[in-house]
Amino acid sequence: MKKINWKKGLFSSKYRLFDNNIEVGEFSQSAFSSTSLGKINEVKLRFKKKGLFSSETEITDLNSNQLIGNIKFNSWRNKAEIKISNKKYLWKYDNFWNSKWSISENGQQLINYKSSTTSGN
Repeated sequence: MKKINWKKGLFSSKYRLFDNNIEVGEFSQSAFSSTSLGKINEVKLRFKKKGLFSSETEITDLNSNQLIGNIKFNSWRNKAEIKISNKKYLWKYDNFWNSKWSISENGQQLINYKSSTTSGN
């Protein structure tokens, strides 16, 4: 499993993504916007919430301007189904504090995540 680390400033809304200390992407979000932007390995993505109270987020590849998937959260927002290019993934929190989460496909974990205030992996 590849290990990607992230860092951000204490009051920053921009996360910088690193693979072996080489910056490979970024993710930025705003508390007052329904849209977040990301980039990894030159692929630019937009995550846009469908509505103010919607549990669904659309994922668009900004390089091709094509909708490539969506994320649909359950009512408690502690689990979500991610659909990208006809594949389904399950995202869920793994602890009470919501500082650990994972993404799996068909019961096999693909991503494990843990964080602190300004960094994570």
